[in-house]
Amino acid sequence: MKIITTLAVSSAVMLLLAGAANATVVLSSLSNPPNKIAYARVVDEKGTTVGAAQRVELDANRRPSKVEFALLGTEKIVALDSSKLSYDEPKNVLTVNLEKGQIVQLAVIPRG
Repeated sequence: MKIITTLAVSSAVMLLLAGAANATVVLSSLSNPPNKIAYARVVDEKGTTVGAAQRVELDANRRPSKVEFALLGTEKIVALDSSKLSYDEPKNVLTVNLEKGQIVQLAVIPRG
């Protein structure tokens, strides 16, 4: 009986850890995002860093609606609808569901 209990507890702990490791959510479904999202790292679907968040717009329900981010190594700022990104809060990483080549071709937001 003791072994079964130990195995059951170990299984429960492993499930909790697996859930914590996969803390990624579709950004548009997140209510009241943390302030740290304003400086989140932005990666492509392969995990390659492509930029850094600059601005996150919220809708009337305080859910992210649009994200502006600076492309790494350029002075370009691009914007994406929040439904095209996922967010991993523990890592403070936004993932774009596009490849790096597609991201760098996005329309640039005019400044000034």
